[in-house]
Amino acid sequence: MVKQSLHIFFYLILTSIFCCGFSSYSQSASNKEIYIQNKFQKIDSLIELKQYDKALSFIKNAKNTFNFKSDDAENLEFDYRYAQILYENKDEEKALEVILKGFDKLNSKEHSLLYLKYANFLTKIFANSQNFDKAIQYNKLALNNAIFNKDTTNILKSYVRNGSFYFAKDKLDSAKYFFRRVHILMSHQKQKIEFQTLIIT
Repeated sequence: MVKQSLHIFFYLILTSIFCCGFSSYSQSASNKEIYIQNKFQKIDSLIELKQYDKALSFIKNAKNTFNFKSDDAENLEFDYRYAQILYENKDEEKALEVILKGFDKLNSKEHSLLYLKYANFLTKIFANSQNFDKAIQYNKLALNNAIFNKDTTNILKSYVRNGSFYFAKDKLDSAKYFFRRVHILMSHQKQKIEFQTLIIT
């Protein structure tokens, strides 16, 4: 009887420890996710306000707080913002190096929103440097992502960009094709989208 009581007692203690442990772990993971999302929002706000030094400080602080793997989505999100800061600070070469390195790690995640962000940013970098062949290459990857996710807004953006790039290359037939796709899609969806929201910002 005493043995049985002790077994029950130890069982209850072990159950309590495991339950508390898992609960604590789950809460910790949740807190980490909330913390990181808040960091992303803060960094994005600082970048928008052109407070790049402060934004960079937030990125470094977050990376020092957590041991991310190089291909973790969170780490690649921070690298994306780091590349934005580099680019805005006119260090285009370093920004391109960072974003290309990160994009290589997203090969198996070509349908993710992060992949789309990287592809759009690469499109912007190459378009602004007048390298339209590369801009078209990455813009088509962004288009494939948008089509898979049925993301009408980004499909339209990619069509307009490709049309603009081919127009700049004096390939008018290709330009007309993509601009015609814009017209067809907008008519089909019956959407009124301001043209300025479709250009690279």
